[in-house]
Amino acid sequence: TDITDEIKDMLYLLKIILLVNTGGIIFAFILSIVIGRNIFLPIKEMTEAAKSISDKNMNVRLNVTGSKNELKDLAKTFNEMMDRIEDGYNRQKQFVSDASHELRTPIAVLQGYIDMLDRWGKNDKGVLQESIDAIKNESENMKDLLEKLLFLARNDRGTLTLQKEEFSQTNLVQETVK
Repeated sequence: TDITDEIKDMLYLLKIILLVNTGGIIFAFILSIVIGRNIFLPIKEMTEAAKSISDKNMNVRLNVTGSKNELKDLAKTFNEMMDRIEDGYNRQKQFVSDASHELRTPIAVLQGYIDMLDRWGKNDKGVLQESIDAIKNESENMKDLLEKLLFLARNDRGTLTLQKEEFSQTNLVQETVK
């Protein structure tokens, strides 16, 4: 028997199957591109936001609206981390400002006494002794201040131990007045 008609029908059916499959593959490819953009858009936005963060721009936070499930959780976690980093950075800036102010005070006192020694202390024993005592005292204060700064630095590493000690408020007030 002649099977030419059946072969033609099978080839025709094969062409239809290939055409439908090719169309389906093209449709699936286009659909995956469109859906992929929507899926990866929040990740791209998060990446861009993270890149824009610097020491001068620490208030950037990720937008959690529109994000879903794991991405929303990731954005919230990132925002919480940025809150902690910004708080630590601000505390560090405040600490540096306070420490520099505290160091300037004894240096100014030392310079004042050195100037006084230069003007009047060479010949006046009373001014000379007062200046020497004040310089010694201020150098001790600076040494104590540096110890406190090192103490605070150790606290940042978690090795802080509290040691209480009594002091005389009268001596403190007298020194402050002096």
